Amino acid sequence: MSNFAKRKPHAVLTPYPLQGHINAMLKLAKLLHLRGFHITFVNTEYNHKRLLKSKGSNAFDGFTDFTFETIPDGVTPMEGDGDVSQDLRALCRSIIENFHHFFSELFAKLHDSATAGHIPPITCFVSDCYMPFTVEVAEEYALPIVLFSPCSACFFLAGFHIPKLFQTGQLPLKGNIIYNLFFFQRDACMYVCVSRFFKKVHEHNMDRTFIIAFEVASAAFGCDYTQ
Repeated sequence: MSNFAKRKPHAVLTPYPLQGHINAMLKLAKLLHLRGFHITFVNTEYNHKRLLKSKGSNAFDGFTDFTFETIPDGVTPMEGDGDVSQDLRALCRSIIENFHHFFSELFAKLHDSATAGHIPPITCFVSDCYMPFTVEVAEEYALPIVLFSPCSACFFLAGFHIPKLFQTGQLPLKGNIIYNLFFFQRDACMYVCVSRFFKKVHEHNMDRTFIIAFEVASAAFGCDYTQ
């Protein structure tokens, strides 16, 4: 590998394993790649199989310094063509319980490849903000991490104050309204994942963690959420 390649920054991007999150992270990955980054994009095996099925098995051939890696999601059977519905409740639980282990194994593999000179050393993580285990892995290896939110700035700021609402006793809400208000008929496990992220944001050393509230609509319509 050339000296230039050794100096090339290497970002590992990890989206939340749902289509809207993946699409937004892919756009960011392309922008970083154009700025000279070596990109490792981490998909679940289920989502990457569906991506290749929709784009074609050779869709990403020839991408220089842009690679895809996969981790299991711990719940979806991979037999057949992968065209099955996901159990979102089980997926949310698996993210909380299993993904730290899956991601750590992948990082060890990437670290070995970098040591062998096959890829540039990893210099940073870019993680969907609803994948809190990536912060723990970044801390373990003393690497900087950017937390990326594909949701609106309003949603992000509301979620950012969730820990305070618990501290003041305004959450959890009484009765079944919390189920309807926050989950829109989804399992409470998604809310647990979101809450853990924002709790970690409050606790984490902010000089090594940057938070980007990203919204395509704000750019499209010229909205300024700082006013």
